[in-house]
Amino acid sequence: MFYKILMWASICWIAPLMGYLLINNAKFKKNIAVGVTFMEEGKRDADVISRLNKYKKQVKILTLLFLLAIIPGIFISKLWILLTYWLVWTDLVIFLYAIPFYLCNRDLKKIKREKGWVYNATGSISVDTATIPQFKQLSPFLFIIPCILSLLPLIWDKTFYMLYIVSGLTIIIFWFMYRYLYRNRSETVNEEKDLTRVLTQIRHYNWSKIWFIASWMTAVLSYSGLLFINNQVLALVLVLGLSTAICIEAVAIEIKIRKMQEKLTKGSGIGAIVDEDDKWIGGMIYYNPNDSKLIVNERVGMNTTMNLARTSGKVIMGFILIFTLALPFIGPALHIYYEQPIKIQVSKEEITASQGITEYNIKFSEIENIELINELPNDLVRVYGTAFEDILKGNFRSGKENMILLVRPDNKPFIKITEKGGKVFLLGFEGDVERKFKEMKGKLQ
Repeated sequence: MFYKILMWASICWIAPLMGYLLINNAKFKKNIAVGVTFMEEGKRDADVISRLNKYKKQVKILTLLFLLAIIPGIFISKLWILLTYWLVWTDLVIFLYAIPFYLCNRDLKKIKREKGWVYNATGSISVDTATIPQFKQLSPFLFIIPCILSLLPLIWDKTFYMLYIVSGLTIIIFWFMYRYLYRNRSETVNEEKDLTRVLTQIRHYNWSKIWFIASWMTAVLSYSGLLFINNQVLALVLVLGLSTAICIEAVAIEIKIRKMQEKLTKGSGIGAIVDEDDKWIGGMIYYNPNDSKLIVNERVGMNTTMNLARTSGKVIMGFILIFTLALPFIGPALHIYYEQPIKIQVSKEEITASQGITEYNIKFSEIENIELINELPNDLVRVYGTAFEDILKGNFRSGKENMILLVRPDNKPFIKITEKGGKVFLLGFEGDVERKFKEMKGKLQ
């Protein structure tokens, strides 16, 4: 039950967070609400306000339904079914929230057309960008240092080497995203150059801040591997806690910048204003054939997105869409794969243990001892591999002893093979284990 709760705790916050941000989109920032630009007259219009209130109510109801849907998931016993439910829930949160946003965006655009509120449709707004400070990139050393720190545990702990390497690579990815997933352009709302300068500076500063903090927190996360050695639960809690902290930090910065945009642009919908509604399909998808850039900043907040008018944008977004839709099939695929039987073959020279595409070859010349055990160690910690209720496969650790497991936990007894170099294998499978054990002992002698 603990791991089920931990599993849901890792994503249950997504629904209320997305709900909050979607409701926040109903507040005017840079003269935009739910992806539609209005002048001051439109912001005060009764029809606009009524539609925004309806939208907020729809998002709140949807958020409540998502949270209630978590409850049945807590009581699912089979891991692969739980994983499927978990991923279906995730997909529904991602896609269903887009429906009220799209419908509200469509209705607001209709109101805007009917009332003749079309702004700067063919013209352009000029702002002297010479007064706007250039985006000063953070030094790469500010990312290199946490990357090195995340790799330091490799010096004294080789067991969880992959965790440390992944942490280091994650920080490198953070630097890449910081450096290249930002469109350096002015945040123009109207003809006020001071407002443009301040909004641009705010975005520059917070974009740098979010990736800098995330990189250093990832370096701390790397050291959770040391806790896995003695306390798996504590390490998992640390991983979840730090991951949550990174997300909270990102969300806090996003909320902060939205509030600043709202405050600074209040009353700015007078005169000539920037209106790019026609370039945003449904208020969510940027499509501008006249823009040669792939990366574009979201109009509100701090995120970036892609220009789907570019071929590369279509390819990348298509891949993301296919991957997201395929997520719920991971559970059934894993179930089918791990249901394949464990096979043990004994030849003159070696023992071959296999399951699916995994295969271990143990040469008799390297074996020191073979024995039967009735119970698995009660302090097993998975290092890399699979730990389902009906199969344990991969690298594990028991105390200070590293082991390679390929067992069905319910099929006792188990065969323990110790090599002369100290490597330990535990094998457990359906069938006559004792007969297979005697066959191995005979070959060893």
